[in-house]
Amino acid sequence: MLTTLLSFQEGWLFLYANNHKKEEMLFSKTLLLQETANHRLLVLLKDVARLFGEYHDGILFIPNYFSKTLLANYANLSIRTFNTLCSEWMEAGQLVFDDEPLTL
Repeated sequence: MLTTLLSFQEGWLFLYANNHKKEEMLFSKTLLLQETANHRLLVLLKDVARLFGEYHDGILFIPNYFSKTLLANYANLSIRTFNTLCSEWMEAGQLVFDDEPLTL
């Protein structure tokens, strides 16, 4: 099949490669949904922090337009589970919620 695609224009090869990347991303997201809630939320916060976060004095801040509800929905968690996990991390000093951006 790859030989057939290579015989076509470059656009088809790009489409094949792009589609393959999207399928890998979808597969990894599907596998993530089978993980525990704790792991899913941790991966979500790391991804959001990597893409949108900012470092200040060695502390990572997630912008405050990411609400708890939005993050919980994205991680496929109930608000109650999200708050429970966040409370555990807050007690351990690993996470801070305030009126400012989310602090990791």
